[in-house]
Amino acid sequence: MLKAVLFDLDGTIIDSEPMHTAAVVKILEDRSVRPDPSDLDRYIGISSTVMWRDMRDAHGFSESVDELKALQLNLNIEMLGKAGSILVPGVLELLRDLRAQGIRTAVASSSARDYIETVLARYGIAVFFDTVVSGEEVPRGKPRPDVFLRAAELLGVEPKSCVVLEDSDNGLTAAREAGIRAVGFRNPNSGRQTLSLADRVVDDMRHVSVGLLRSLVDSESAI
Repeated sequence: MLKAVLFDLDGTIIDSEPMHTAAVVKILEDRSVRPDPSDLDRYIGISSTVMWRDMRDAHGFSESVDELKALQLNLNIEMLGKAGSILVPGVLELLRDLRAQGIRTAVASSSARDYIETVLARYGIAVFFDTVVSGEEVPRGKPRPDVFLRAAELLGVEPKSCVVLEDSDNGLTAAREAGIRAVGFRNPNSGRQTLSLADRVVDDMRHVSVGLLRSLVDSESAI
Protein backbone atom coordinates (compact mmCIF):
# COMPACT_ATOMS: atom_id res chain seq x y z
CA MET A 1 0.00 0.00 0.00
CA LEU A 2 1.30 3.46 -0.91
CA LYS A 3 1.90 5.43 2.28
CA ALA A 4 4.36 8.14 1.26
CA VAL A 5 5.86 9.96 -1.72
CA LEU A 6 9.41 11.33 -1.52
CA PHE A 7 10.09 14.28 -3.80
CA ASP A 8 13.42 15.43 -5.12
CA LEU A 9 13.43 19.24 -5.35
CA ASP A 10 15.54 20.66 -8.16
CA GLY A 11 14.32 19.59 -11.57
CA THR A 12 11.34 17.78 -10.06
CA ILE A 13 9.38 20.29 -7.98
CA ILE A 14 10.97 23.36 -9.54
CA ASP A 15 12.67 23.66 -12.92
CA SER A 16 15.86 25.01 -11.41
CA GLU A 17 18.75 23.05 -12.89
CA PRO A 18 19.61 25.82 -15.43
CA MET A 19 19.79 28.27 -12.53
CA HIS A 20 22.15 26.00 -10.58
CA THR A 21 24.34 25.50 -13.65
CA ALA A 22 24.51 29.26 -14.25
CA ALA A 23 25.56 29.84 -10.64
CA VAL A 24 28.32 27.22 -10.82
CA VAL A 25 29.57 28.51 -14.18
CA LYS A 26 29.74 32.07 -12.84
CA ILE A 27 31.74 31.00 -9.78
CA LEU A 28 34.14 29.03 -11.97
CA GLU A 29 34.51 31.78 -14.56
CA ASP A 30 35.23 34.30 -11.80
CA ARG A 31 38.18 32.04 -11.01
CA SER A 32 39.33 31.83 -14.66
CA VAL A 33 37.86 28.35 -15.22
CA ARG A 34 35.64 28.08 -18.29
CA PRO A 35 33.70 24.82 -18.13
CA ASP A 36 31.44 23.27 -20.71
CA PRO A 37 28.05 23.34 -18.90
CA SER A 38 27.36 19.80 -20.14
CA ASP A 39 30.37 18.63 -18.10
CA LEU A 40 28.37 19.52 -14.99
CA ASP A 41 25.59 17.03 -15.80
CA ARG A 42 27.23 14.33 -13.69
CA TYR A 43 26.76 16.49 -10.59
CA ILE A 44 23.00 16.84 -11.04
CA GLY A 45 21.26 15.31 -8.07
CA ILE A 46 24.26 15.08 -5.75
CA SER A 47 25.50 17.20 -2.88
CA SER A 48 27.28 20.45 -3.65
CA THR A 49 29.86 19.33 -1.09
CA VAL A 50 30.99 16.57 -3.44
CA MET A 51 30.97 18.85 -6.47
CA TRP A 52 32.98 21.66 -4.87
CA ARG A 53 35.43 19.21 -3.33
CA ASP A 54 36.08 17.88 -6.84
CA MET A 55 36.35 21.39 -8.29
CA ARG A 56 38.66 22.58 -5.55
CA ASP A 57 40.92 19.56 -5.97
CA ALA A 58 40.99 19.95 -9.76
CA HIS A 59 41.63 23.70 -9.88
CA GLY A 60 43.34 24.50 -6.60
CA PHE A 61 40.90 27.16 -5.44
CA SER A 62 42.01 29.02 -2.33
CA GLU A 63 38.53 29.02 -0.79
CA SER A 64 37.33 26.14 1.34
CA VAL A 65 34.57 23.82 0.18
CA ASP A 66 32.21 25.49 2.66
CA GLU A 67 33.04 28.93 1.28
CA LEU A 68 32.41 27.79 -2.29
CA LYS A 69 29.12 26.19 -1.25
CA ALA A 70 28.06 29.42 0.45
CA LEU A 71 28.82 31.39 -2.71
CA GLN A 72 26.62 29.05 -4.74
CA LEU A 73 23.82 29.09 -2.16
CA ASN A 74 23.74 32.88 -2.13
CA LEU A 75 23.72 33.03 -5.93
CA ASN A 76 20.96 30.43 -6.14
CA ILE A 77 18.76 32.30 -3.68
CA GLU A 78 19.44 35.59 -5.50
CA MET A 79 18.51 34.03 -8.86
CA LEU A 80 15.43 32.40 -7.35
CA GLY A 81 14.26 35.79 -6.12
CA LYS A 82 14.53 37.23 -9.64
CA ALA A 83 12.94 34.27 -11.42
CA GLY A 84 9.31 34.02 -12.35
CA SER A 85 7.39 30.89 -11.48
CA ILE A 86 9.53 27.84 -12.14
CA LEU A 87 7.24 25.38 -10.38
CA VAL A 88 7.06 22.28 -12.57
CA PRO A 89 3.57 22.01 -14.13
CA GLY A 90 1.51 19.31 -12.46
CA VAL A 91 3.38 19.27 -9.14
CA LEU A 92 0.94 21.46 -7.23
CA GLU A 93 -2.04 19.42 -8.37
CA LEU A 94 -0.27 16.18 -7.41
CA LEU A 95 0.57 17.54 -3.96
CA ARG A 96 -3.05 18.53 -3.41
CA ASP A 97 -4.26 15.09 -4.46
CA LEU A 98 -1.78 13.32 -2.20
CA ARG A 99 -2.82 15.46 0.74
CA ALA A 100 -6.51 14.88 0.05
CA GLN A 101 -5.96 11.11 0.04
CA GLY A 102 -3.92 11.06 3.25
CA ILE A 103 -0.64 10.05 1.65
CA ARG A 104 2.39 11.46 3.45
CA THR A 105 5.05 13.47 1.63
CA ALA A 106 8.64 14.57 2.07
CA VAL A 107 11.24 16.61 0.25
CA ALA A 108 14.41 14.54 0.05
CA SER A 109 16.93 16.74 -1.75
CA SER A 110 20.69 17.09 -2.06
CA SER A 111 20.35 20.86 -1.65
CA ALA A 112 21.03 22.75 1.57
CA ARG A 113 18.12 23.09 4.00
CA ASP A 114 18.16 26.92 3.80
CA TYR A 115 17.67 26.72 0.05
CA ILE A 116 14.96 24.02 0.30
CA GLU A 117 13.00 26.05 2.83
CA THR A 118 13.39 29.21 0.73
CA VAL A 119 11.89 27.41 -2.27
CA LEU A 120 9.00 25.95 -0.30
CA ALA A 121 8.20 29.35 1.22
CA ARG A 122 8.47 31.20 -2.09
CA TYR A 123 5.93 28.95 -3.76
CA GLY A 124 3.70 28.50 -0.71
CA ILE A 125 4.01 24.71 -0.76
CA ALA A 126 5.61 23.97 2.62
CA VAL A 127 2.15 23.06 3.92
CA PHE A 128 2.06 20.06 1.57
CA PHE A 129 5.13 18.38 3.07
CA ASP A 130 5.29 16.45 6.33
CA THR A 131 9.07 16.60 6.56
CA VAL A 132 12.19 17.81 4.77
CA VAL A 133 15.56 16.09 4.57
CA SER A 134 18.68 17.68 3.10
CA GLY A 135 21.42 15.50 1.70
CA GLU A 136 23.81 17.53 3.85
CA GLU A 137 22.10 16.20 6.99
CA VAL A 138 22.80 12.51 6.38
CA PRO A 139 26.12 10.61 6.39
CA ARG A 140 26.09 9.95 2.63
CA GLY A 141 24.39 12.00 -0.07
CA LYS A 142 22.90 10.78 -3.32
CA PRO A 143 23.65 8.49 -5.16
CA ARG A 144 23.70 6.66 -1.81
CA PRO A 145 20.29 5.96 -0.24
CA ASP A 146 20.59 7.78 3.09
CA VAL A 147 18.40 10.80 2.30
CA PHE A 148 15.47 8.64 1.19
CA LEU A 149 15.85 6.18 4.07
CA ARG A 150 15.92 9.08 6.55
CA ALA A 151 12.81 10.62 4.98
CA ALA A 152 10.93 7.32 5.26
CA GLU A 153 12.08 6.98 8.87
CA LEU A 154 10.85 10.47 9.78
CA LEU A 155 7.52 9.75 8.12
CA GLY A 156 7.22 6.50 10.05
CA VAL A 157 6.80 4.31 6.97
CA GLU A 158 8.67 1.40 5.43
CA PRO A 159 10.69 2.16 2.27
CA LYS A 160 8.66 -0.45 0.35
CA SER A 161 5.55 1.66 1.01
CA CYS A 162 7.09 4.74 -0.64
CA VAL A 163 7.61 6.03 -4.16
CA VAL A 164 10.36 8.48 -5.12
CA LEU A 165 9.97 11.20 -7.76
CA GLU A 166 13.33 12.08 -9.36
CA ASP A 167 14.81 13.75 -12.44
CA SER A 168 18.39 12.49 -12.11
CA ASP A 169 20.30 9.26 -12.47
CA ASN A 170 22.06 9.92 -9.16
CA GLY A 171 18.71 10.22 -7.41
CA LEU A 172 17.35 7.09 -9.05
CA THR A 173 20.46 5.16 -8.02
CA ALA A 174 19.80 6.26 -4.44
CA ALA A 175 16.15 5.18 -4.65
CA ARG A 176 17.09 1.78 -6.06
CA GLU A 177 19.65 1.21 -3.29
CA ALA A 178 17.04 2.23 -0.71
CA GLY A 179 14.63 -0.38 -2.08
CA ILE A 180 12.10 2.25 -3.14
CA ARG A 181 10.25 2.30 -6.44
CA ALA A 182 10.70 5.47 -8.44
CA VAL A 183 9.22 7.60 -11.19
CA GLY A 184 11.80 9.30 -13.38
CA PHE A 185 10.79 12.71 -14.73
CA ARG A 186 12.52 13.42 -18.03
CA ASN A 187 13.13 17.12 -17.57
CA PRO A 188 14.84 18.53 -20.68
CA ASN A 189 16.67 21.05 -18.46
CA SER A 190 18.27 18.37 -16.29
CA GLY A 191 21.09 17.44 -18.63
CA ARG A 192 21.92 14.04 -20.02
CA GLN A 193 20.04 11.68 -17.73
CA THR A 194 19.23 8.14 -18.84
CA LEU A 195 16.63 7.48 -16.10
CA SER A 196 17.30 3.80 -16.75
CA LEU A 197 16.71 2.84 -13.09
CA ALA A 198 13.21 4.32 -12.94
CA ASP A 199 10.25 1.96 -12.63
CA ARG A 200 8.28 4.41 -14.76
CA VAL A 201 9.45 7.37 -16.85
CA VAL A 202 7.28 10.38 -17.64
CA ASP A 203 7.93 13.39 -19.84
CA ASP A 204 5.34 15.52 -18.06
CA MET A 205 4.64 15.65 -14.32
CA ARG A 206 0.97 16.17 -15.16
CA HIS A 207 0.98 12.49 -16.13
CA VAL A 208 1.86 11.46 -12.57
CA SER A 209 -1.32 10.58 -10.71
CA VAL A 210 -1.95 9.05 -7.31
CA GLY A 211 -3.27 6.00 -9.15
CA LEU A 212 0.00 5.59 -11.03
CA LEU A 213 2.00 5.87 -7.80
CA ARG A 214 -0.24 3.34 -6.07
CA SER A 215 0.19 0.91 -8.96
CA LEU A 216 3.98 0.92 -8.54
CA VAL A 217 3.77 -0.07 -4.88
CA ASP A 218 1.01 -2.60 -5.48
CA SER A 219 2.87 -4.20 -8.40
CA GLU A 220 4.08 -7.76 -7.86
CA SER A 221 7.42 -7.01 -9.56
CA ALA A 222 10.15 -6.42 -6.98
CA ILE A 223 12.90 -3.90 -7.27
